[in-house]
Amino acid sequence: MPDRKERLLGVDLMRMVAMIMIAYVHVLENGGVLDLLSSGSIAKASGWTLEISGYCSANCFALISGYIGVRSKHKYSSLIVLYLQTLFYSVLITLLYALFSGNSMPGEMWLDSLFPFFRNTYWYFTGYAIVFLLAPLFHAFINRMNKKQAAVFMAALFTVFSIFPLVTGVQIPFVRRGYSAVWLAVMYISGACISRHELYRVDHKWVYALIYIASVLLNALAVHFFSVFGFSTVIVISQISPFVYISGVALLLFFSSLSRIPNVLAKLIRFFSPLCFSAYLIHVHPVIWQHLFSGAFEFLAAQPVPVMMAGVVLSGAAIFLVCALLDYPRHLLFQKTGIKPLISDLEMRIREKIKRTPQTKCALLRRRFIFRPEAGTPARILETAFYSRNPRRVHGGGIRAGSDCS
Repeated sequence: MPDRKERLLGVDLMRMVAMIMIAYVHVLENGGVLDLLSSGSIAKASGWTLEISGYCSANCFALISGYIGVRSKHKYSSLIVLYLQTLFYSVLITLLYALFSGNSMPGEMWLDSLFPFFRNTYWYFTGYAIVFLLAPLFHAFINRMNKKQAAVFMAALFTVFSIFPLVTGVQIPFVRRGYSAVWLAVMYISGACISRHELYRVDHKWVYALIYIASVLLNALAVHFFSVFGFSTVIVISQISPFVYISGVALLLFFSSLSRIPNVLAKLIRFFSPLCFSAYLIHVHPVIWQHLFSGAFEFLAAQPVPVMMAGVVLSGAAIFLVCALLDYPRHLLFQKTGIKPLISDLEMRIREKIKRTPQTKCALLRRRFIFRPEAGTPARILETAFYSRNPRRVHGGGIRAGSDCS
């Protein structure tokens, strides 16, 4: 089995592969390739199979976050840095388009660029930010489980959020076919359970690759079956499909099992992995998505099937490579200005300040000036029960003599 450093290197390689998958799925969809392929043709079936092979890509990023996050110190400064990175490209690309396109920019677009989280400019960032804020609760819950409980909990999530919608045709509220914080939380928890409790490990890593391939082919067959018999394909062609869920988990298990990665590849991984998220931010920015990306790859639909499929994958790889290299100056800028250490240090200072605050002062603020429940209410009864067992309890609205606030 690989050691932890090798596993993390393998997971970083998975991050790069997932970003290429996202790019080639976008080539097929917004690039216009799938729409021009004849229905019922081998080319259409091949295009759909390729599309399905990359559908787990967004799931993979959430799985990776959970896999790494549950074993790492949770730093809210990381989310702030990620937000600044998102804001950097959201504003910069909009500004460049406004300056050089000669077109007037509607106010809605400026609002989208200035407030990417609240305006849901990048759905994944908005969803991930919510999951990140809740992550400490997930970690505490998962750390209290044993291996069997974690496996059962993962199976329950899989059943409720993936199997149930497929069988019944009823979509779980707020899941939105996987484009939501709820589904990203499901994938984050799954990755965290796998990491913390070493779930589903086998001796031969290629078993995971075979499971991934089988999941993709079965999903493609399910799409064909549902279409022929008139069933809705909303679930099977989505991120919450059971086959898509399984394929993402299989990829995580495969890449985290890699060992003896060549030094040359390891250097490439260390260089490109930190740039992956920006590759997403750049190529799905609304300006680029609508004015440069839309329909740009329609020519691939006229090519023979092998050429078409190779062209789609290579186009995805090229998009990732170009966007990553474009991001490198921004990466250096953030390093040279020390943004991440500065924000991290600020978070540490705030944490230390909170730790030094006497408990009785916090209790006094909570009970007397902010959240004091009314007498006789359930909240007041619970509060009384709690403070009756607390050595620093407050008596009759005052503070016991000898306490830190006396």
